[in-house]
Amino acid sequence: MIGGTAALNLTDVSKSYVDAGRRIEVLIGANLKISPGEMVALVGPSGAGKSTLLHVAGLLDKPDQGAVEVGGVSGYGGGEKLRTRLRRHAIGFVYQFHYLLPEFTALENIIIPQRVAGLDYATAQERARELIAMVGLADRETHRPAQLSGGEQQRVAIARALANAPLLLLADEPTGNLDPGTADAVFTVLRRIVSETGLAALVATHNLDMASVMDRSVTLDNGAVVAV
Repeated sequence: MIGGTAALNLTDVSKSYVDAGRRIEVLIGANLKISPGEMVALVGPSGAGKSTLLHVAGLLDKPDQGAVEVGGVSGYGGGEKLRTRLRRHAIGFVYQFHYLLPEFTALENIIIPQRVAGLDYATAQERARELIAMVGLADRETHRPAQLSGGEQQRVAIARALANAPLLLLADEPTGNLDPGTADAVFTVLRRIVSETGLAALVATHNLDMASVMDRSVTLDNGAVVAV
């Protein structure tokens, strides 16, 4: 199912919404290509369209026009079943809030998406243990989210996003709810994972210091993606 060299390729993507009877153009002919192993910062003020771009790239929000390819596969060239498969197997999502399931342990939160994808329990558990060790929480795998700090919860969320070995990670202000020291620690883990695994990552952030150590930064200017 997955081919091509770019993990994400947006071509002439446009997206608008109608609010109170007025059409708001958010994306206008947006183009963006991200290669495996590349970490790209998406910066800009609130309301600029960063979340819309992430939703379109993650096949959660259909563009009005233009093409979205993940791993060389057209996200809107097929039906909803294809998009579901791509979201499940090729794309990982990390949000500002971790959205962990509170009744399950850290390890179980990483196992669940693999089971949903059809993996047997033993294999899912083995990979979950590898991932929780990768984010430095092997000694916390039996803890539920309420027993973890904010930074630990977000590291579990990153591991969960990687559970099905995606090509592309989309992160929307992943450290926005954390204090500066914890945010730096979480970002360091994320940066190392991208470097070690060849994952492609698009990270929306207000933190310009964090953006400055990614491979490159882009922003939205009148609906178009431009380099910073």
